[in-house]
Amino acid sequence: MERHDEAGVGAELTRLLSGDNRKSRWLLGGIIGTAMVATWLAPRLGWHVSRLRLQLGLAAVWFVILVLVALYESSKPGESGR
Repeated sequence: MERHDEAGVGAELTRLLSGDNRKSRWLLGGIIGTAMVATWLAPRLGWHVSRLRLQLGLAAVWFVILVLVALYESSKPGESGR
């Protein structure tokens, strides 16, 4: 199916999102968890933001986090995060 001997940030980002990396469950769980908590917590804190803006903001934050983790994992010599 996919070749896993590729090196680079894009390949590592694909591994993170597809579940081929050991950190995938934690990152995907964090994405889902923060989305649920933010949707529940935002109105209680007085933040009257539309749901779409909240989702886009969280998506932007998690995208940056995923890219940083992919950069770190791709810079490691050897196993490339597996």
